[in-house]
Amino acid sequence: MTDPELLALLDDPARLLRHDRAELRARLDALPEEHGGVGREVFTQAEAVFGTAPVTPAEFASWLHFAAAVLGHREYARDVAVAAPGLPWRTVWAWWRPVGVAEADPNLSGDRSAEVYEAGGAELLKVWALWCEDAWFDLATGAPRPAPAEGTAEPSEEAGPEGPWLFDADDVSRTLHAPDGWEEPLPLDGGRYVFHDARGVAVVERNDAALADWPDGGAAPSRPAPGVRPWLRAGTREADRPLSAARREAL
Repeated sequence: MTDPELLALLDDPARLLRHDRAELRARLDALPEEHGGVGREVFTQAEAVFGTAPVTPAEFASWLHFAAAVLGHREYARDVAVAAPGLPWRTVWAWWRPVGVAEADPNLSGDRSAEVYEAGGAELLKVWALWCEDAWFDLATGAPRPAPAEGTAEPSEEAGPEGPWLFDADDVSRTLHAPDGWEEPLPLDGGRYVFHDARGVAVVERNDAALADWPDGGAAPSRPAPGVRPWLRAGTREADRPLSAARREAL
């Protein structure tokens, strides 16, 4: 397989999901640093976040979908969802610092919280952290919102999920992999969850149809193997400013 053929394969999620990841990883390690595109960026970001553990193509599709959302590659994320309708969960939206970016934006290390509010007929997500200014988002879309006027936002009481939540380590929950730190999510309606750790906030949605026949056994933490590093397109590597959500939008 020539370099152009490899890059064309990575840019096509339907073809990518049919190939052995270890073989692709080895070929990418030998690929010149200046060669690549969206597919290489998404593939390497997915493994930098979730690791190299062997998982089903359906579960790896969830990883690719997340990585594409984090990097702002909406079209690629849509292509993943079309190629793998049986993925166990998908990313609704993410405000997340990609692995390999020099500065932390967002920087949610230390104490942090994510809370749902209702204001003006809309549901909002407020993110608070010691090292980050308060940030407000439209809960449904992830669009940034200004802070509501004082006294106009009411906390929203969300009921806990029936049974185990997504990525629960309990033996009766589904056998899925999740990064360290994705524990005790904030449950939302419609099978959605808010996960947050030092790298950011993500709203994900479980696929009940796909999970109906998924094996039980409890979720396992996924950790990148030593040496796994993401490849980022020119303009995002070793940047002198953070790769923030606004900057990803402009790339």
